[in-house]
Amino acid sequence: MNVCKLSRFALAIPCALLFSSNAFAADSAVFTDLKTIQMNAAWVKQIKNVQKHGVEVFYPNFMPARFKLVNMKFGGYDKSHPDYSLIFQGKGKNSVTIESAYEGIGDGPDGYKKLKGYSKTFGSFGVDVFKPHTEGNDTNEFYYLSDWLESKKKTTADAKRFYNLYGTGITDKEAIAILESLSTLKK
Repeated sequence: MNVCKLSRFALAIPCALLFSSNAFAADSAVFTDLKTIQMNAAWVKQIKNVQKHGVEVFYPNFMPARFKLVNMKFGGYDKSHPDYSLIFQGKGKNSVTIESAYEGIGDGPDGYKKLKGYSKTFGSFGVDVFKPHTEGNDTNEFYYLSDWLESKKKTTADAKRFYNLYGTGITDKEAIAILESLSTLKK
């Protein structure tokens, strides 16, 4: 029996919502090679705009479950060179940010130790770890700041971007795993 025929009045609105929400879900999803990510439709539109300029948008296939994507920021050098930040929030002030930059990158401070990792996308990379309340870290948590990473994929000079991770509330292993899991969002 067709569910929508059970009661025209009682189910008219829920059936309409069901069908319209399916259409909305397609417009508010992005894809990596491993998963589908549901997100705000305005963010999806911004991601597509950034991708039109040849910018690879990287999303982590691994993020500790205690962190959720809460914001995306779009900006950059100018309209032809857009950048983005993906901000994942955990408990308290803990957060992990994946960001891109077209220009203005430089060397950050050195942490008390340097973690090493390898990604198929970026090759070898390092992550500086800062103890709480030390130079470069004014938080109560260990702070992580990766090297600026460059995709091995050939891009035009105009589309070249650099990427990094910074955050608190994660472990050494999680910092490396997040960076190793970065995957290009599909257009």
